Amino acid sequence: MSGRVVIERPVSAEMAGSRLDVVVGAIPEVGSRSRAEVLVAEGLVLVDGIARPRSYRVREGQVVRVEVPDSAHDSGDDLTAEDIPVPIVYEDVWLLVVDKPAGLVVHPAPGHAGGTLVNALLNHGLAGGEEGFRPGIVPSAGQRRHQRADGGGQRRRGASAPLRHDPTSCR
Repeated sequence: MSGRVVIERPVSAEMAGSRLDVVVGAIPEVGSRSRAEVLVAEGLVLVDGIARPRSYRVREGQVVRVEVPDSAHDSGDDLTAEDIPVPIVYEDVWLLVVDKPAGLVVHPAPGHAGGTLVNALLNHGLAGGEEGFRPGIVPSAGQRRHQRADGGGQRRRGASAPLRHDPTSCR
C-alpha cells in the first residue's frame, strides 16, 4: 500500500522554541530527527500551512503538519532474521544485554534494510516493542557517546574517558 499518513500536532509549551526537525523527529510515526530532516527537505512538513527550514524555531500553539510516506512506518512484517554474531552479555526472561559491535546499525532504515542488530535479535528469537518497524531496543543507560569526561563537547571516537576514582581504593 502506498500513500501518506497526515499528522497534525499543535506545538506544546514544552516544545516551544525547539527546532522544527527536533519537533517532527519526536513524532512517533516519523521516528528520528534524521528522518524529519528528509521530510522537511522534501516539503512534507508545514508550520501553520507554510514550509519552513529544519532550523526554524517553533512557537507554542503553531500547528505542525507532516505527511509521512507509508514506507516510513512499515508494519515490520518484512523484517527478516539474519545470522549476525552479537555477543550476549546477560539474558533472562525480561532483559537481554548485548555487546553491540562497533559499526553495526541498530534499526533497519533506508540504505540499511538488513544486517542490523534488529535482524540479529530476530535470529535469536527476540523482538519487541509496540512498533513493528522499530522494535524496542534501549541503549545502555551509561552510554556517553557525545560527552567528554570533563563534561563538554564531543569525545573522539574510540577515546577512553579517564577514571573518576581510584579503583584500588575500597573505602
